[in-house]
Amino acid sequence: MIHNTAKPEFYQTDEDIVTLVQQFEACTLPRTNWNHTAHLTIAIWYVSVYSEAEAIVNIRSGIQRYNQCNAIATTVNGGYHETLTLFWITIARRFFAASPNTSVLELINHFILTYGDQKSIFREYYSDGLIMSWEARQTWVAPDLKFFRPLAKINYGTMEGYKNLLSIFIRHPKEVTKVLCIDDDMGFL
Repeated sequence: MIHNTAKPEFYQTDEDIVTLVQQFEACTLPRTNWNHTAHLTIAIWYVSVYSEAEAIVNIRSGIQRYNQCNAIATTVNGGYHETLTLFWITIARRFFAASPNTSVLELINHFILTYGDQKSIFREYYSDGLIMSWEARQTWVAPDLKFFRPLAKINYGTMEGYKNLLSIFIRHPKEVTKVLCIDDDMGFL
C-alpha cells in the first residue's frame, strides 16, 4: 500500500490512495493509520474532487463520523478540531490550485513531501493558548501570531460570519484592510 522505507511515506499507485479514502469513508481505516499522512491525503483528495464548500463539509463530517465510529471523543485535549481542519483544508486548497495538470498521485505525494514533516506548522500562526482552546476546537478562530487568510468565503451577513471577520480584523487590522480592498474572488469575503 504505502511505500514505507523512510519518512515521509509515499503512495505507489492511485489505487493505494483510493483504498485509503474508501477505508476512511467506511470508517474501517485502522486507527493506527489515521496519522498526519492520512490527514494530508484526505485533504488533498477532497479538495481535488469537490468544490471548496463541498470539500469542507465532507472532510468535517467524515472526520467526525470516523472519530465517532472509533470512539475518539472530542475533548479539550483531543478529537475533532475545527480550526486545524479548516487551516489544513486551506493549505491543501492552495497547494492544489498551484499545481495544475498534476496527477492525483503526484499531487498527494508532493503534498506529503512538502508538509509531511510540518505537522506543527500551524504554530507559526497560533499561540498555544489560542489553538488549544475549546473555542478553536469547536469553531474557526483567526490566528493571533501571523495573518492567515482562509479560502472559505465568510458570509458576514450572519452573526457567525461577522464574529469571524471581527476576530480577524482585531488581530490583523492592516492585512484585513488590504484584503477587503481586493476583489472578493481572492476568497476572503
